Amino acid sequence: MLILIYSSIFVLAGSVLERQFGSHCAIGFSGVLFALKYFIYSTKNGNVNIHGLSVATRYATWLELVVVQVFSPNSSWFGHLCGIGA
Repeated sequence: MLILIYSSIFVLAGSVLERQFGSHCAIGFSGVLFALKYFIYSTKNGNVNIHGLSVATRYATWLELVVVQVFSPNSSWFGHLCGIGA
């Protein structure tokens, strides 16, 4: 049920912000995955291992956002950010 709510918020945010960021793609499955990662990491305490680094769970999704942008600069940064924000 929560996945449906988060996905609906994500789609709604993408359609509302389309007027301002019309040339950017903000709706995609990777944004949904970032939303799910953020939700999963927010329910856990402690550290998680990301690419060999031990990171606190509250910062893990943000680090993954940076890593994705470094290794794939043409990916939708705004879409991933909307996923985290949803």
